[in-house]
Amino acid sequence: MKKIILFLIAIPAAGILSAVEIVNFNRAGLGSVGSRKADVMKNSGYIWNFSDIRPLIADAGGTNSAVHGGFITSWSPDAKYDSKLRWYDEGFQLFVYPPLQDGYETAGKGILVWNKTDFLAGAGKTATFSADDKLSAIFTGISASTMDIRFVVRQGGVYYVSDAKKKGSGAELFSIKPAAVQWRTISTEDYSIGNSPVNVEFTDVQGVGLYMNVSRKGNQTNIKLKTFSATATVK
Repeated sequence: MKKIILFLIAIPAAGILSAVEIVNFNRAGLGSVGSRKADVMKNSGYIWNFSDIRPLIADAGGTNSAVHGGFITSWSPDAKYDSKLRWYDEGFQLFVYPPLQDGYETAGKGILVWNKTDFLAGAGKTATFSADDKLSAIFTGISASTMDIRFVVRQGGVYYVSDAKKKGSGAELFSIKPAAVQWRTISTEDYSIGNSPVNVEFTDVQGVGLYMNVSRKGNQTNIKLKTFSATATVK
C-alpha cells in the first residue's frame, strides 16, 4: 500500500488585520508651548472656539503634539485674571488661576482631539475599532473639586463621548476598549452631552481624544495630562 503524505501549509487569511498605535502623544521634557490665543477674553473667563481644522496647540516636538479642539474657562466673581492651555514639561496643562481665596470658583471644560490626518497610521487609510483596541490616558495631576473626564471619538462628522468616566484624581491609567462601552453625542458649541447612551460601531474613525469638565471652589483648577494613546485596526 502506498503512503500518501499531505503537507499542510498555513496561509494567513486575507483581510485579517492587527491593531496598531494610531496616536501616541508624549512630549516629556520638551518645555512649555502655549495654545493659540483665545477667541473670546472676558473678565469672567476665556473661550477657545472649537475647531478640528485650526490647531488648538501647534506641533511642538515629541509625538502627536499638534492637537485640535476647544475649551471654555471661567472664574467667579468677575475679575481680570487668566487661564492657560499649553504643552508644559510633561504634557498638556489646563490652568485656571484667579487668587486663592474663599468665594472664588474656577472651571474649565472642552475637548482635545487628534485628527485622522495627524494619525501615525498615515493619510488615506481607514481606522476601525475592533474588540481589543484601546484608548488610554495618564494624568499626573488633577486639582479639582468636581471632575468629569471621558474619551472622545469622531466619526461621520459626529462627536461622541464615552459613557465610561475617569475614576479618582490620581495618576493611574485611564483606559477603555471603545467597542465594549456605550457612547453619547456631544456638542462642540457648549460641550453639552446627550441624554441617551448608545452602542456605536466605529468603522471609520476620524478623530480621537478627551473631554474634560472640571471645577474647583476657593482655589485654582489645574489639570495635567502626561500621555494619550489610541490603538485601532487600520486598513
